[in-house]
Amino acid sequence: MIDIESVPLKKSKVLLRVDFNVPMSGEQILDDKRILAALPTIKFLMDKHEKIVICSHFGRPKGKIDDNLSLKPIRNYLEQLLKINIEFLDIFRNKLDTIYEKYHSSTNKMFMLENLRYDEDEEKNNDKFSKILSQFGEIYVSDAFGTSHRKHSSTYGVTNYIPGYAGFLIKSEYQIISNIMNNPANPLVVIIGGAKISTKLELIKNFVDKADTIILGGGLANTFLTALGYNLGNSLIENDMLKIAKEILDDLEKSKTKLILPKDFRISRSFSEDWIVNQKAKIIKLNEFGNEGMVLDIGPETQKIIKKIITEANSIIWNGPLGVIEKEHYSIGSRFIANEIINTNTPTIIGGGETAYVISMITEKIPSNIHVSTGGGATLELLSGKNLPGLICLNGKKR
Repeated sequence: MIDIESVPLKKSKVLLRVDFNVPMSGEQILDDKRILAALPTIKFLMDKHEKIVICSHFGRPKGKIDDNLSLKPIRNYLEQLLKINIEFLDIFRNKLDTIYEKYHSSTNKMFMLENLRYDEDEEKNNDKFSKILSQFGEIYVSDAFGTSHRKHSSTYGVTNYIPGYAGFLIKSEYQIISNIMNNPANPLVVIIGGAKISTKLELIKNFVDKADTIILGGGLANTFLTALGYNLGNSLIENDMLKIAKEILDDLEKSKTKLILPKDFRISRSFSEDWIVNQKAKIIKLNEFGNEGMVLDIGPETQKIIKKIITEANSIIWNGPLGVIEKEHYSIGSRFIANEIINTNTPTIIGGGETAYVISMITEKIPSNIHVSTGGGATLELLSGKNLPGLICLNGKKR
């Protein structure tokens, strides 16, 4: 990648792709972290370039115009942050010739396009739509790390027509994640949770022999334990992934990487019916399951094991909660891990929105040792060792 500081500082028109797909209630922004994360790049470009056209997607309009998914409220919020006027360009409700004329004749320096996913061609990486977008800039800058794993018109196709560069957020995300993957301070501990092996398969495989310890929890750990012959009552299990789980277990057995699976659990009767004893979730050990009981969290014995490993770690990667965090009685294990990481000075990457949410449950101020990635799926794929289309095109050239 080539970043924007490497671009000749001539006056030019810039198409800037950001990820402003933020949680909202009506027109109120509930979490502005992604917007704030893009400000350094926006301010840098404001100082150096003639005109900036910001573009992003928002929600899932599925190729149709939806007033509830307009970027206008986000434009309004950004105007307040930057204290400037941002002209709004709706390329979907108006003729393109009219929009281009308005843009090129305007003395304004900042613009924002309407929600890119109002056109289904955006997600199809349609060449015609890529060309339409490219005509708003002489260069393309991406700071949308959260969508860099998508091969869309605005994240990839546009670089068929104008050269692409990386913004500060993408540069920072890539450097931090790549550094802990390629040059970790050992022991490296990788904690992987979530419901399914199928979504974390490549991540797990990528750290066999790279990590000193892999800790598995959440629903995906159930499948591994079942592959080892354990009965887990009526817990969530991916039966079609049992063979793959066994193959991974065999690979781990031959590797230098130590695998940690839960020894005890907080259980419910079903996902909708908690199993509470003395105002706490019922706890049972791995060998105590009968025909009932559903795993919804790790237990205190497993927490103690993980605590020791975290204490001894020199770098940590955590992707996916180890329990059902939306349920108070079954978020305990994940909150425990978050608290242990916060109380260390160990360099840690937090990937995935649910994992980031667990950290926010413990503290509003993120400690300097913790990097909460803005990526979600992009972070997961980068940690899985994949080349992301939205990054490889940022080489300062037209493809």
